[in-house]
Amino acid sequence: LGPAEMSATLGILVLPWTIKPLYGFLSDGFPIFGYRRRSYLVLAGIVGFLSYVSLALGLGGGGDVLAGSDIGPNNMALTVALISLLLSSASIALADVVADGIVVQKTRDAAMNGGDAAIAGGLQSVCWGSASIGALISAYFSGSLLEIMSPRDVFGIASILPLAVGGMSLLIDEDPTKREKQNEMVVTNGSIGLAENGMSSTNGEDVAAHDAILSIQEQVTALWDALRQPSIWKPILFIFLWKATPTSDGAMLYFMTDDIGFGPEFLGRA
Repeated sequence: LGPAEMSATLGILVLPWTIKPLYGFLSDGFPIFGYRRRSYLVLAGIVGFLSYVSLALGLGGGGDVLAGSDIGPNNMALTVALISLLLSSASIALADVVADGIVVQKTRDAAMNGGDAAIAGGLQSVCWGSASIGALISAYFSGSLLEIMSPRDVFGIASILPLAVGGMSLLIDEDPTKREKQNEMVVTNGSIGLAENGMSSTNGEDVAAHDAILSIQEQVTALWDALRQPSIWKPILFIFLWKATPTSDGAMLYFMTDDIGFGPEFLGRA
């Protein structure tokens, strides 16, 4: 891939991170098996694991593309590789949103129970510190491993990490969401009785869907009210303009690899 194609590819891989609010709406409004955090972390781990395994096994030739093999113009290898990388990026973004949700929930619980208000800063520090340490370790060892093994083998090793995240998420202390049962009056042969909506699967599904829609509507309304504040939308506009400014990262990467001749190990260390 040339610089233009590489920039376009990296832009595609960033797309899952641009819709992070959607993941928050889904996890809060549509619990999976009664859990808003644990189930979505397991889902993110499974998706990430499968995406890296597809690259490690070279399904559709995707691993051959990333290994540097020549492909024909009608080969679907590049498409398979991009889809796999896109799913892996989406799984990381989903896990990031769920982790932030857990931090917010723990902070809210601490505030309601009279705990230390500084717990939010401590949890955020732990999250960002762990992510930074993991990024450093990944950058270093990914370059070093490429010197002694193929990209497929590296993807195979990387597939263990999202699976570990999904497994550790089962240890999260989370209470399942309880659906409030509503009573309705039922008239039968002139007598009035009480029947719970939970007794009817159809009514139960309708109530669950209605509650989920109301939850998402409340979140959208709260988000819009926040975005209307100048103290919120002005920094967002600044960050957007800053991130939208073209950079020389892609050109610098090709300069260091093609012209100077830096290898993967040196780039990982640098």
